Amino acid sequence: MASDRITSLIGLSELRKLAPGRKFRYIAIDVPSSALASRRPLIEKLIYPQATVMDLSIGTALFFGVEASGKTFSTFDAALEGSLSAILEEFPKIYSDFS
Repeated sequence: MASDRITSLIGLSELRKLAPGRKFRYIAIDVPSSALASRRPLIEKLIYPQATVMDLSIGTALFFGVEASGKTFSTFDAALEGSLSAILEEFPKIYSDFS
């Protein structure tokens, strides 16, 4: 699992603690490397004059994220809960830093 996915799931966990009555949707967007390669020049133009790796990473996430096309999980989806539980078990140090 990619580090950005792990971080986003930990963030979801934190949001759920802050707003326990709210229903969240988590949209997992997987971008094939061919799509990224073909769109990278456009993304680089859109983020100009910013040009760091971090700028490209954030720009790419926003570029593909606005389409909101991916696998959508409701707050209590079993697959999402399983992924979140596995992450929190595997990365207790990371999670405890946010608690």
